[in-house]
Amino acid sequence: MWNLANARVVCKQLGFHDVLKYNARTYGPGSGKILMDDVQCGGTEATLQECQFNGWGLNNCAHNEDVGVICLNDTAPRIRLVNGSTKSEGRVEILYSKIWGTVRDDYWTFVNSRVVCRELGYSDANETKRFGNGKSGQIIWLDDVLCNGTETGLSKCSFRAWGYHDCDHSEDVGVQCSTDDVILPPSAAVRLTGSPVPYSGTAEVFHEGRWGTICSQNWNTNGALVFCRQLGYDREIAAFSNSYYRDGSQPSWMIDVRCWGVEKGIEDCPFIGWHQSSCPAGKSAGVLCGKFGNGSNEN
Repeated sequence: MWNLANARVVCKQLGFHDVLKYNARTYGPGSGKILMDDVQCGGTEATLQECQFNGWGLNNCAHNEDVGVICLNDTAPRIRLVNGSTKSEGRVEILYSKIWGTVRDDYWTFVNSRVVCRELGYSDANETKRFGNGKSGQIIWLDDVLCNGTETGLSKCSFRAWGYHDCDHSEDVGVQCSTDDVILPPSAAVRLTGSPVPYSGTAEVFHEGRWGTICSQNWNTNGALVFCRQLGYDREIAAFSNSYYRDGSQPSWMIDVRCWGVEKGIEDCPFIGWHQSSCPAGKSAGVLCGKFGNGSNEN
C-alpha cells in the first residue's frame, strides 16, 4: 500500500523538501516492466531502493495502479539569520516542522558558526555574537549543539532532541558570516602568565578587550594540546589546575572546556559560552608546553 512515508522518500531522493500529494494517479499509466510492488518505507531511507518491497520485477498488478507523487519544493531556507544589520549576520533561526525557532548558545563553538555560515553559502564565519532574543513564545529548537565542522548543515550536528532545552531566549545564539572569498578563521589571542618559565603558566584568553582565564573544570591534555599549538608549541607536557599563578583579578572567560585535541584554537572547543558561569577560586587552568625534537622546552 503506497503511503506518505514512501512518497517522502521519493521526494527527498529527488532533492525536494517534502510531499504535497502522494496518492495522485493523474499522470496516467506507465509502460514496460513494473519493477516495484508492495513498497514499505519507514520514511528515513535515503532512497526508495532501501525500502522493503517484493523484489525487482515481482508484482501482481497492472499499470493502472502506477503511483505518482507531487513533491513540495519549499523555497524558504532551512536556516536563516535574523535581526542583523546585514544579511550576513544575525540571530540563528532554523526551520523545522514548518516552524521557525531559535538555537541556544550553550556549548556553542566557532566550529558551529562555520557550519551555519557555510550552509548559508558564505565562505566562513567571522565571529559568534548575540543579535537579541527570539520572539515571545517562539520555540527553541536546538540546544547543546556540537559540530565537528564537516557537516553540511546545522541540523546534522549533534544536539538534544528537537525542541528539548533548559533555557530561555536570553541564550539565543547569533553569528556574523564572512563575505570574503578567502577563508581566514579568526583566532582568539592566548598567552601563558604567572610563571618564570615562558612555556608554562596560567592559560589566558583575550576576549571583549580583556584577558581572562579558563576554568579547570574538565580541563585535560586535549585542551592543553590545542592551547600549546595555538602558542606555536608542538605538544603539551601537562595540563593542571593551579591557584598560585592567578592573581584573582581576571574573569574566568571559558568554563567547562571540552576539546578533542584537533581544533585549531581553544575557542573552537565546546564550552559553556563566554563567561556564562562562575569558576571556583584557585581553579584556573594551567599548561606546560613542549616541542618535539628538542632537548629543552625553550623556543
